[in-house]
Amino acid sequence: MNEIGPKLPFVNAISGNTKNPHKDTVPSSVALGFVSSDANTVSSRVEVYTTVSNIVEVYSTVSNTDEVYSTVSNRVEVYSTVSNIVEVYSTVSNTDEVYSTVSNIVEIYNTGSNIDEVYSPLSNTGEVYSTVSNTCEVYSTVSNKDEVYSTVSNIGEVYSTVSNIDEVYSTVSNIVEIYNTVSNIDEVYSTVSNIVEIYNTVSNIDEVYSSLSNIDEVYSSLSNTGEVYSTVSNTGEVYSTVSNTGEVYSTVSNIVEVYSTVSNIIEVYSTVSNTGEVYSTVSNTGEVYSDV
Repeated sequence: MNEIGPKLPFVNAISGNTKNPHKDTVPSSVALGFVSSDANTVSSRVEVYTTVSNIVEVYSTVSNTDEVYSTVSNRVEVYSTVSNIVEVYSTVSNTDEVYSTVSNIVEIYNTGSNIDEVYSPLSNTGEVYSTVSNTCEVYSTVSNKDEVYSTVSNIGEVYSTVSNIDEVYSTVSNIVEIYNTVSNIDEVYSTVSNIVEIYNTVSNIDEVYSSLSNIDEVYSSLSNTGEVYSTVSNTGEVYSTVSNTGEVYSTVSNIVEVYSTVSNIIEVYSTVSNTGEVYSTVSNTGEVYSDV
């Protein structure tokens, strides 16, 4: 999930306006979470809509960065809307290379509403790649969140792969506390291929702890799947932590429909620390829905 960061002196994320944070319109590259510093390219766009309303503080900081690439090409329609947000922090510091690429996308909707605090810090990162290519529709929605923290620091490599999936349903509802921790892991392989339908449902859980320790490499692969649904609703606290990880890869390719929904969550913590490279790739996707 998303995000933790220090409260920074208020600077308008787009124009540097320190007087009226409601005055400016956020460029889609920023509202969609792209860093645009050294190289920022937007080509072959038909329609780009970006709206920010009723925002108190929006922080977007990039410091001590060697190379930052943000590219958006061949887009038909891109909608990014953030409304009624109290504090939104997006920080990248001490980064060597940060690539954020979106190509050949038909429609991308990114909506966040009624958010109190959303922090997204990336610090001491060697390489961070975030790629979405050949996507028809990508929806990312955040509503009615109190606190959402997502932190990635000192990461070596993190890979997570989902490809060619038919239908995978994972649902967790009415959970008070869920802790998922992976630290110092040697090798953990989890592969699911040629799946038609997988339903994983957990409801009315007080506390669920899932810990893996002493792991170097963690591979999580889902291949040949059509639809992937991941839903978490009515959750008190959800913690997902990965620390001291050698390699973790997260890739989603050739997916027809992927739904990820989290609603009515008080606190969601997602932490990855001591990592060198973080790759997040979504390619050849029909529809990707991410609702938080």
